[in-house]
Amino acid sequence: MYKSKAMVVIMSLVGAAAIHAVFAACATGSMDTSSAAASSETCACNGSAIQGAPGPRGAEGPQGPQGLQGLQGAPGAFAGQISLKPGDNGSAPCGVYCAGAQWGPTGTCVGAKIASGPSAGTYIDCATVAGTEVSCYCSRF
Repeated sequence: MYKSKAMVVIMSLVGAAAIHAVFAACATGSMDTSSAAASSETCACNGSAIQGAPGPRGAEGPQGPQGLQGLQGAPGAFAGQISLKPGDNGSAPCGVYCAGAQWGPTGTCVGAKIASGPSAGTYIDCATVAGTEVSCYCSRF
């Protein structure tokens, strides 16, 4: 009468009478998925699946291989010039320092790096007031 292995397993767990009740409820659309038969086993009924709760998430797998390198951009695609604007003592953020004509040629901050002290060589945001000497990298178009 029952042709699939899943049906044999379900029948052995809950009994034939319960199976008939589950499929009758499924066929009429009145399936109560909180019942033991519906929530603990998976069965097919009129092309739809009734499944229990998912199991715990498995361990994360290893990282995949690195992707291919992208295509090189057209020469001269960046029309600006990036240059170091010296003289920022750390009292102004590089964004302000690059834009300030009182400190030399103006531009837009594209990078900032602490130039002295124990954090020398650390890159910081263009909006950070470092409080120590900073190398400001400014672009001009």
